[in-house]
Amino acid sequence: MDVASPSVEVSAVSSNVARSLIEEVVPWPTVRFAGVRVPRPAGGRFPWPTLADSKSHYEAALIGALRQTVSLGDDVVIVGGGFGVSSVIAAEEAGDSGSVVCFEAAGEAAERAEQTVELNGVGERVTVRHSVVETEGSTRGDDVGDAVPLDDVGSPDVLVVDVDGAELAILDALDDSDQSPRSLVVEHHAVPGGVDYHPAETSAAVGDAGYDVVSVHSREIPPAFGGEETVFVGRRR
Repeated sequence: MDVASPSVEVSAVSSNVARSLIEEVVPWPTVRFAGVRVPRPAGGRFPWPTLADSKSHYEAALIGALRQTVSLGDDVVIVGGGFGVSSVIAAEEAGDSGSVVCFEAAGEAAERAEQTVELNGVGERVTVRHSVVETEGSTRGDDVGDAVPLDDVGSPDVLVVDVDGAELAILDALDDSDQSPRSLVVEHHAVPGGVDYHPAETSAAVGDAGYDVVSVHSREIPPAFGGEETVFVGRRR
């Protein structure tokens, strides 16, 4: 039977103690995802930020689609906030005359997204709401926000859908709603144990909702998530 050496165990304990002390004294360290400052995710190897914690290509396909689609003065609604990176990018593109409302179903993620927008100086024009739009998708945890109908999210110029497996449900709801945003940005990839990768079906759903697909952005991701992330940009017919 293999037995861990005492020195290894002491080293692990020391690292955990150091991390706890630093987090008590120093504000939660930040890293950069696609150039956006975000609260450092828990579980890093060291109790301080390192280059390994940053992700320069984080959601590159989605960010490329946002930069192409959002214009100065746009009002943007984002369904699925994640780390808040998409909210920051949308706010930068919309400028001071625009606005962003981000709906995030998971409580911890909503709090993290709020921290991200404040860290990047766009808190005055970004609102983060802890709510589920139409469907929970693959939301995990017990702290899931209240449900909000799609018709109650405002009247956006751009609707961004990043809901990890629930995009077809959102597009179906859009088809039946009174919403008519100028543009759609819909992210799609496989979800382990849930949704398979089906870009053709997602593209068709964008069309069924009344939008022409005007561009497609893709990037490689781990095989467990379908091997590819695809983001569709649609424009209202």
